[in-house]
Amino acid sequence: MKTVLHTEASPGLGGQEVRTLNEARWTAERGWRVLLAAQPDGRLLDRAREAGVETAAIRMRGPLDPLGLAALVRLIRRERVDLVHTHSSIDAWLGGMAARLCRVPVVRTRHVSIAIRRGVNPVYRWLADRVITSGEAIRQIVIAAGAPAERVIAIPAGVNLEAFPFGRRAPDTARELAAYLRFAATPEDCLSEASLVVLVNTLACYEAVDWSRAADATVLDCWRCLSRSHRTAVGHYLALGDSQPCDLSEWIEGRAGAKFRLITS
Repeated sequence: MKTVLHTEASPGLGGQEVRTLNEARWTAERGWRVLLAAQPDGRLLDRAREAGVETAAIRMRGPLDPLGLAALVRLIRRERVDLVHTHSSIDAWLGGMAARLCRVPVVRTRHVSIAIRRGVNPVYRWLADRVITSGEAIRQIVIAAGAPAERVIAIPAGVNLEAFPFGRRAPDTARELAAYLRFAATPEDCLSEASLVVLVNTLACYEAVDWSRAADATVLDCWRCLSRSHRTAVGHYLALGDSQPCDLSEWIEGRAGAKFRLITS
C-alpha cells in the first residue's frame, strides 16, 4: 500500500484546511495510507483525528526551522512515505526539503490567490514536482511566479453534499429559510432592495492584511454597479472585520422591519 503524507502548518481551520482533510479522506478511500502532519496546537489536528485520519503533531515554526525539518525527515523515513503533499507556505518549505532529502516526490497545492513574489521561488521551482491550484486564476499566478506551466494544474474544490443533509433532517426549517435566502445574479440584484448593506468579512484571520479596507472596496465595487435610484435606496453600508465585532445579534435588535442584505466575502 502506498503512503502519502499531507503537511499543513496553518493553526486555523478554514476552507484550505477543510479541503486538505477532505483530500486526505478521499485518498484513503481509494486505497492509499494517509498521514497528516500538522501543528500540535492546531485545530486541524483534532478534526483529522475525529475523521479517523492518522496524524503526526509536528511543530513547524518557520520555513527554515531545523527541528521541524528533522522531525519531518524522521517521519517520512519511519513511515516509508511514498509521496509528500504540502499545503501552506511554511510546510511547503519544510515538507519540500524533507522530501528532497528522502528522495520522495512532492506535490504542492496552492489554495489562495494572494500574489506570489516574483523572482526565484524554490518552493515552486525545486521543492515541488507538481503544483495543484484551486482555480485557473491561481494557476496563472503560480506560472507568473516562475513555475513551469506543464507542471501546474488547476483542480477546483468540490462539494461533499453528504456533509449537508440539512433538508433531510429538518425539512420544515429548510423551507422556512428558503423564503429568506436566494442567490443574486448580479451585484445590483443583490443590493437593489436593501436599506443597509452588511458585509461580513470572513477573511480577517489572515494577519498583515487590512481586510476591513478590502471589505470596503468590495462593497464600493458593488456600489458602482447600482443605478442612482438604488443608491438612494441603500444609502449606507457597514463592514465588519478585525476592527469591529462580528456578532450581529445586538446589531439586528431594534431593527425589525428594516430591509438589509448580508454579504459574505
